[in-house]
Amino acid sequence: MLDSLPDILFSGGSAAETKRIGRTAKAGLIRKVLQGVYTSDLQGQDTDFIRRHWQAIVAHTYPGALLSHRSAMEYQPSPAGFLYLTHSFDRVVRWPGLTLKFTKGPPAGAGDRALFGALHIASEERALLENLRHARVSEGERRTLEQPQWRPGS
Repeated sequence: MLDSLPDILFSGGSAAETKRIGRTAKAGLIRKVLQGVYTSDLQGQDTDFIRRHWQAIVAHTYPGALLSHRSAMEYQPSPAGFLYLTHSFDRVVRWPGLTLKFTKGPPAGAGDRALFGALHIASEERALLENLRHARVSEGERRTLEQPQWRPGS
C-alpha cells in the first residue's frame, strides 16, 4: 500500500478526505510536513521536500498567489531561500528551507501566466517594472534583481 501513496498529499478538502489522511498519518504511512501538507517519504528531510514541491505547496496553501519581483525572473527561490510573492496581504511565512515574503498588491492580471494550479507568475512586463523599484536589503538580500542580473525572456 505504501508504494501506492503519492509523495505529496494535502488535507483540507472534504471531511472524509481529511479523516482518511489523518488515519493514514496515525498509522505511520505518511508524515506531516506543514499544516495540511503530508508526504509518504518517511525518511526524507522537510527542507528537501519543501524545496522539491514548493510550487504545489504554495498553490495549495496560498491560492491566487503571484510569483513576483526577482522570483518572477528567476522562476525559483532565491539563493538565500526566499520566494517573493504578491497576494492580498503583507506577510512573511517561514518554512523549513524556504521563506515566503508576501507583498500586498494586485492579483494576477490578463498578462500574468498560470505557473502551477492556483499559483501564477508575473508577466515579463510586470516583473521588469517590479524590479525597477529600489528595494532595501532585508535579511541579506533585495527582493529585486540588479539590472545586469535580468534575464528577460528566459
